[in-house]
Amino acid sequence: MSVASRRRWRRKFIRWMQKWDVPARILETLLLTAIIIQAVIYWDQVDEMRIDRRAWVAAGSVKGFPKSDEPFRWTVVIANTGKTFAKHINVAGVGGWYSKGQHPDFVKEIKQSAATRDPDKISDVLLAPNGTTESTSEQKEEIPILSTKGIETIKGEIIQGQISFMFFGQITYDDIFGHHHWLIFCNKLGYDKRRTENEGWGWDVCKEWNDTGDGPPKVPY
Repeated sequence: MSVASRRRWRRKFIRWMQKWDVPARILETLLLTAIIIQAVIYWDQVDEMRIDRRAWVAAGSVKGFPKSDEPFRWTVVIANTGKTFAKHINVAGVGGWYSKGQHPDFVKEIKQSAATRDPDKISDVLLAPNGTTESTSEQKEEIPILSTKGIETIKGEIIQGQISFMFFGQITYDDIFGHHHWLIFCNKLGYDKRRTENEGWGWDVCKEWNDTGDGPPKVPY
């Protein structure tokens, strides 16, 4: 309801109350109640509009698989599926190998990754609706050059559950209304010879550490 419509409604309401000779105090109380109700409806509409029009950032597919005689690097595709720009996109991600029984300390490792980033390489991306950008993670250890034999060994150990490689991180961003949002993501490298693409390699979403929210980030740094 527009401002002009609300004013016309109030004038009609006052004339109706005067017509029926309603006491002024009751009239004022009823009018105040009506104004409050209209204000609540208005702000609910504004909030719904903001949610409908805001940016929604998601961590999409992950690129990068082990290849012979090449360093193993991986990249996450970040997409804005909302209707307006996402501002100040910041990513802190980390990847590493874990032996059977080991489990990453997500919060600690993301904080360490954020603290060790080169300030000159920290981006502050403005992402348009339906736009995408990519972010390459830092690895905890030095990136090795894998041989064909080494890759075959890794395949076997992944299949047997002896080792795993996990890539996880946090994304923070603002919408055009000045509200802060965060996203945490986690992906796990997998191998299955039945896969027809990427020579059997693939990335699977972890069972935990995938969430999103508003306000201060889940991992402050």
